Amino acid sequence: MNKILFSPIGGTDPITNFRDGAMLHITRVYQPDRIILFLSKEMVDFHRKDNRYLFCIEQLGKKLGRKFNVTVIENEDLVEVQRFDYFYQEFRDIIRNVKMENPESNVLLNISSGTPAMKGALHTLSVLSEFSEHAIQVSTPHKKLNEIHEDRNEYDAEFLWEYNEDNASEFINRCYEEKGMNLFSELQKDNVKKHISVFDYQAARRISEEMDPHHITLKAKGFIIAAEARQRLDIRTFDKIMHQYSTDFTPIKEGDKRPIYEFVLGLRLKLIRKEYADYIRAISPVISDLLLLSLKKFAGIDIKNYIYRRETGDFWNIDALRKNPELYKALTEITDKITYVSTHQLSSLMDRFCHNPVVRNSAAEVREVEIKVRNIAAHEIISIDESFIKTKTGHTPEKILKLILGLMQANQIDVKDDQMTIYERMNDYIVTLL
Repeated sequence: MNKILFSPIGGTDPITNFRDGAMLHITRVYQPDRIILFLSKEMVDFHRKDNRYLFCIEQLGKKLGRKFNVTVIENEDLVEVQRFDYFYQEFRDIIRNVKMENPESNVLLNISSGTPAMKGALHTLSVLSEFSEHAIQVSTPHKKLNEIHEDRNEYDAEFLWEYNEDNASEFINRCYEEKGMNLFSELQKDNVKKHISVFDYQAARRISEEMDPHHITLKAKGFIIAAEARQRLDIRTFDKIMHQYSTDFTPIKEGDKRPIYEFVLGLRLKLIRKEYADYIRAISPVISDLLLLSLKKFAGIDIKNYIYRRETGDFWNIDALRKNPELYKALTEITDKITYVSTHQLSSLMDRFCHNPVVRNSAAEVREVEIKVRNIAAHEIISIDESFIKTKTGHTPEKILKLILGLMQANQIDVKDDQMTIYERMNDYIVTLL
């Protein structure tokens, strides 16, 4: 990974009292691939006078056997070097551009050179920035303020380099990398966790995509994408990611049971989020699937053999129906026109052909709930809350879910409590990855 050093230049750079200034010392220790120097007017004057900064970097490169790529930002009009707000904005724009051009780079920030405003701005950026930077402090040789002996105007860079004590093979590393957490990243992580806790995986995924790759792992991103896919019943994507990371959050895998189980998990999330209108509208598909499963298991009728599917829904295949006179006759008595397949028809077929009273009664009870509220939710602009559902059906939303689970259990899809809370367990795991 490339290392890029961004360094303001101050009065102790490049060498002071025969020891490295902060910029040169960081360069010596970290050996960055690229160096960006930021010079105010006073430092520009020194630079143009004797090339002291580039000279010392060049000499260090020769000593280390490498050539440093140096960019000098000359701000010849910058004289108000005490303005924190100016440097915060200026440095943020520079660092953002560097990261955009070098997304995989490791940016080093020299927070020991320059004016107090420059140092403060860079340190604040290292804490609040959306990018990953390493703020580096360089302590003075004597652990106290430098007493500058050199004349900055009559600076002899060659002499100071030749007698620079840090050129010794066993020089003391005075760099200290600030370990303070990146607050911007932590705020992003907190927001991701909050969205996950309420099962808003789409919002969590959007934030995770904006995060610096140094602050969130690919695995964490992958699991958030998997959770979002599962919620919208994109089971193929979910399973692919689970397989990629050798993880299993699918307690029920059987072919005809899995789709119903996944759908009911989503139904429960709508209930938790109090999305009652969507909750009621979503009841019909799962009831239809359970009725199809019940007819196959307890009446010996596989409805899929008598229908064809279009984008607009399932329709009866009259030619296939006529090969089963009893079923065809039953349908003619249930409906005047045999066209599309409805839950009303499936429920009536259950009453006629299912001889298991437990399953038959469970199906009828769930179907009665659907009749009472589903059409209102689907066709009227109305506020639907827990009280509305209880008034219309005599059941709380939680009780309706239990009725559906009862019909599932009657069809040998016995979902245990810990299997119904699989999203919570998945959330807990994702949080450990953040």
